[in-house]
Amino acid sequence: MFRWFIYLPLRQFIYKPIRKLGKSFFDIIQTEVIPNNARHAPTFYAPHFNDQKAIITSLILASVFLPAFAIFFGGLHCIGWDFTYPTFTERTLWRVASLIITGTPVPIFFIYALILYKNWPVFEHLILVFLTVYLVARFFLVVLALVLLRKQPDRAFYAIDWSKFLPHHRWNLNLP
Repeated sequence: MFRWFIYLPLRQFIYKPIRKLGKSFFDIIQTEVIPNNARHAPTFYAPHFNDQKAIITSLILASVFLPAFAIFFGGLHCIGWDFTYPTFTERTLWRVASLIITGTPVPIFFIYALILYKNWPVFEHLILVFLTVYLVARFFLVVLALVLLRKQPDRAFYAIDWSKFLPHHRWNLNLP
């Protein structure tokens, strides 16, 4: 009877913004027309290719390099796997969020390929689910990075004499 009280905020503040964000991402990807009255090309302008070789080359680049860079970006966050964390919960949240942003690009691009090439629009909602999980994990990493500044290990405050590690020349200027 009172379920609308729960579903309305979820739909209004979570589902609709994420769906709108997903639609804008698809619009960015599919920008291939310059309006007649435009003074410049759109930021994400990608012209439509009629040449089959150019299409295959761009698809290979998109399907190989984009997920590779996304996985590399997530892997950078996995460097903090063995860092010192104040609590077990924060360490676990960092690890889980790092794994999520490392692993979700592969299914996102695989599902996107199914939508484009097999013409299966059923999976559009699945991409939104993966994007939501990815964005939540990114949000957690940003928040955790700020929260973890509250309690740093003592070795974070050591003063390092960089002149011992960097090549330098001592200038002896005898100025009058």
